[in-house]
Amino acid sequence: MNFIEVISFDFDGTLANTAPAMEKAVTILIKNISSLTNISYKELYKYFIAISEDLSRKGNYSRHMWIRKTLEHFNVSIRDSEITKLVREYWEIIIENTRLYTDAMEILAWLKKKGYIIAILTNTDGSYGIKRKRIAKVFPKDFFDTIVVAGDDAEKPKPHVEAFYMLTKTLNVEPEKIMHVGDDYLSDVVGGLKAGVIPVLISREGKLSNVAKNTIVIRSLRELLMYL
Repeated sequence: MNFIEVISFDFDGTLANTAPAMEKAVTILIKNISSLTNISYKELYKYFIAISEDLSRKGNYSRHMWIRKTLEHFNVSIRDSEITKLVREYWEIIIENTRLYTDAMEILAWLKKKGYIIAILTNTDGSYGIKRKRIAKVFPKDFFDTIVVAGDDAEKPKPHVEAFYMLTKTLNVEPEKIMHVGDDYLSDVVGGLKAGVIPVLISREGKLSNVAKNTIVIRSLRELLMYL
């Protein structure tokens, strides 16, 4: 696709292998909540995961809200200052333990060398500035031509088209000249199609369901080169 000028990437699950860090952070978070409330770890963990998945699907990524909803379910409460402390510790663990996938820097460096504009287009973490702080932890300053955090910079998170349009306006590039790579079918592929960009779904584990037949699917970032 010689007409492509921009390659944008989601962050978590696409460039960064965040799952182990998040699992560690959630484990410690739930243990701390359990000690504060005397509710069993198993019960708290099960409900917290369920409510976090439900709220994420609705575009609510606020860990404060996830914790509050969990506490409400068990009809208990803790001070707001304690919740703020729990959330701060949660993000500190994730920031310190996030690692890039082994192919990330290799492919990004290749794209830069070939003259492509590279960008990050990712969703908010529910607390303003956290996602940029996490990106800055693993990438050099000004490594990307631009970064758009949907839900922080743009009001609504993906799959809403607002952030995609912000990207096109910032870079002054038509949507059809942008290829967007992400690991979430709804946010990255469906949202990308609505905005007129060329979406690519990365599924590193190859677990796919309800994906349109004409979707470009790759198992690693190295496979992206076949479509450029």
